Amino acid sequence: MSIYQSTKVSPYVYWLTHKITGQFYIGYREANLVPSDQDLPIYKSSSDKIDELGFENFDFQIIAEFFDGDSAYDFENRTIEANFYDALCLNGHYTKDGKNKFKH
Repeated sequence: MSIYQSTKVSPYVYWLTHKITGQFYIGYREANLVPSDQDLPIYKSSSDKIDELGFENFDFQIIAEFFDGDSAYDFENRTIEANFYDALCLNGHYTKDGKNKFKH
């Protein structure tokens, strides 16, 4: 535990990595009412794929926090775009320029 741990409630982007397969999922959340490190274990993602594989089978990491939800959403989509064609990526789509949806 870091002595610099934030208690601020901020929108965030997270990275889940399956403990056995290495498959990963990138997501964001802005409706949290508690800090990200407390929220994600409770929230567990909105992805059906994560539900199917079981959230408990993933390690999670908060990769960024933001002042506003739009910035978190944009960062999530840029991060998905950068990893989209990796065979281990579980994300099925991302949005580019706020309107174009790219799907597997």
